[in-house]
Amino acid sequence: MDIVLKIIFGLLFMSVLVCIHEFGHYIVGKKCGIGVLEFAIGFGPKIWSTEKNGTIYSVRCLPLGGFTAFEGEDEESDSPSAMNNVSVSKRIATILAGPVFNIVTAILISMFLLCTQGEVNSTISKVSENSNAMAAGLQAGDVITDVNGRSTVFSMEVSGKLYTLKNQGETARITVERNGQPMFFNIPFDSNGQIGISMANVQKYSIVNAFGKSIRWGYAIAYDTFSALKGLFTRTQPLEDMGGTIAIIDVLGTSVNYGLYTVLRIAVLISFSLGIMNLLPIPALDGGRLIFCFYEAATKHPIDRELESKIHFGGFVILFGVMLLLMFNDVLNIFVR
Repeated sequence: MDIVLKIIFGLLFMSVLVCIHEFGHYIVGKKCGIGVLEFAIGFGPKIWSTEKNGTIYSVRCLPLGGFTAFEGEDEESDSPSAMNNVSVSKRIATILAGPVFNIVTAILISMFLLCTQGEVNSTISKVSENSNAMAAGLQAGDVITDVNGRSTVFSMEVSGKLYTLKNQGETARITVERNGQPMFFNIPFDSNGQIGISMANVQKYSIVNAFGKSIRWGYAIAYDTFSALKGLFTRTQPLEDMGGTIAIIDVLGTSVNYGLYTVLRIAVLISFSLGIMNLLPIPALDGGRLIFCFYEAATKHPIDRELESKIHFGGFVILFGVMLLLMFNDVLNIFVR
């Protein structure tokens, strides 16, 4: 029963975050005068629907997010309210709204967490005995400000960069602040992929400072996301460390066992990631659609709608293939490895 509840919670949690994304598209599209054919929660066959002012609102049987279907989104339409007939600026605003809603949601949640619970900063709380870090001269109380060119404020930034360096087989070049002075260290990883430091200093922020630090939190997530993607192409990021839909649902479902704080931290991570990933200039994603809008804004001529639709479909096929690969990897990680 615990497994079933975990799956249900994970699915519902993921659906809420995706629906926030789709609601952004929906509400801004409505404000821009674009006709919305349907706003759906979930996928698959409808289990409930109603129609109001020409828009179908539905709940579908598969709780895997939702979608917003705009008039004239992927085909020509003569209606003045069709997406293909409104101004480029309104289309750009509508497309951007989904990722922006996810990012704003993540910022608001992270501000709440930073004010009420705080976050572990990059101050070293312990240096392990006989470790490479101790041999190099690092001390408890040192504040890590940079790791191999990546500036650091939070411990997760230090950990993320060290993880990448370990996979790349590089030495950690660490800059710390000690008694107000910068100090520099070159520290190799040991046989266990560690350098021998711990960070456990939790710092809370005022609501004013929390806003800036929440932006920093989002930057850290974006940095690690793009580092992981780069690592896949350069083969320095192990595929088994990458997670797909199943892994996300598993993490979301498990997080409820550790309390609201953990649930909200995971929500920040997933919501930021949804916003960032959807802005990538890949066909079928919001970023890919924005590229076509920017092209039209620059040339004053839209690309052929049929060609655009085919490009997005091709991108969807590729993304679906990657999703299947990651889901297969998730199954191996959960049940085999």
